[in-house]
Amino acid sequence: VTAIHDGMVLKRSIQRSPAGGLWLSSQIRNMWETSEPKVQLTPTYMVENKSPVDALAPAQARLREFPFQITDSFRAYEEERVLTEFKESVVEVWRGPGRYSAPNNEDYIKTQPGRVFEMPDGYNQMWREQRFKVTEGLWDENAG
Repeated sequence: VTAIHDGMVLKRSIQRSPAGGLWLSSQIRNMWETSEPKVQLTPTYMVENKSPVDALAPAQARLREFPFQITDSFRAYEEERVLTEFKESVVEVWRGPGRYSAPNNEDYIKTQPGRVFEMPDGYNQMWREQRFKVTEGLWDENAG
């Protein structure tokens, strides 16, 4: 939220909240769990080495073994880093015209090129209409 007076931004009134980003992360987790095939969220620190694979092929990675217990908070932090990278490189808000859920808009998106995202373990997938559906709940309560 930003206050403006006579066209000037009042910097002291600027407020930020992580609520929107955390909600979007939960939507992405839900999308990955319900997608077919299921997308496994493996943090970068867990991958010792990986081999390139074709799109939608199972990941071929060797996971790192630690002689000590990794804390849950560190794992959550690293998972959020992967989710943030996905949000920054793939997720997009529908700019219009109209709502994304209109039949013509969904058909139009399916004809457009998607964006590829490679997980830290090497699994990769092309994301087309899913990258718009994730953000729709911010604007349409029925889509969330």
